[in-house]
Amino acid sequence: MSFLDDPVEKWDTHPGYIKGFQVVGSLNVVNDHAERSIKLLQDLNRTVTRTEERFQNILLSTEAHRRSLPNVTKKSLCRNYKSV
Repeated sequence: MSFLDDPVEKWDTHPGYIKGFQVVGSLNVVNDHAERSIKLLQDLNRTVTRTEERFQNILLSTEAHRRSLPNVTKKSLCRNYKSV
């Protein structure tokens, strides 16, 4: 972290910066949330729906439902359905 005290122009030659750059560059970036969503949609498409049209209808109805309940928490759902 001591390279932060140096001017940016000198960071390329600082051993700490070089080591950190190598470590960060070797990390595998995974968007776990997106990957799980894709897997869920693939499983749904394979098991529940038989046609692309039915699959698209499910996606559209899910999107409409999410828009109707933008703040989905247990508390907000209880408040919404107590009056019913």
